[in-house]
This record gives sequence, C-alpha cells and structure tokens, in this order.
Amino acid sequence: MEKIMSFLVDVGNGERIRSEGHCSKVKFEMQGVEFEAYFHILDFSGANAVLAVQWLEKLGKIVTDHKALTMEFTYRGQPIKLVGAQNIRPKPTQSIHLQSRIFTSP
Repeated sequence: MEKIMSFLVDVGNGERIRSEGHCSKVKFEMQGVEFEAYFHILDFSGANAVLAVQWLEKLGKIVTDHKALTMEFTYRGQPIKLVGAQNIRPKPTQSIHLQSRIFTSP
C-alpha cells in the first residue's frame, strides 16, 4: 500500500469514508478472467472490492444489458461476457437520502 493525500468518498448508504492509501497494479480474477486495476483503500463492509469508472474506462466500448445483468466487451483482444448474480437485487433508495444528495452541494 502506498500512502496518498487522504480524501473523502461518498458511499451508497450516504456515509463518507476516508481513503488514505492505494495499491497499484492489483491483479484479480473475475469469472475466469484476470484483470489489473488500481484500488483505493477504504474501510467499509458489504463487498470485497468496488470497481469504479476509472476501471470501466480501460475496457473501452461495453455493451450492458441491465435486465439480464450482463456486460460484454473486448479485453486483450478476446471477447468477454460478465454475468451478474441473478439473486441479488439492490434495495430501493429512501427518498430522504435522495433529497439530501440532491440538495447537498459538493
């Protein structure tokens, strides 16, 4: 882990958590495909990792089917299709949380 200037990250439940480090060139496997990404260290629970827009940008053009929960793209010259977990659905956002995010200036 490398220390960096700390910054706050807004997470889905409305909390703000601080990142004070990152790891570069972390190799990980997802559905049999090995990827490499840059990860900020965050102290949270509920997931092992969160891949953000910066990772998606590296994949180039992505065809996403939100109903079937699939992503298709070309990676290292090979066609890849990732399939999301069918039994996990996000919980609805509470309107109070939405209103606080809309009216809170950055």
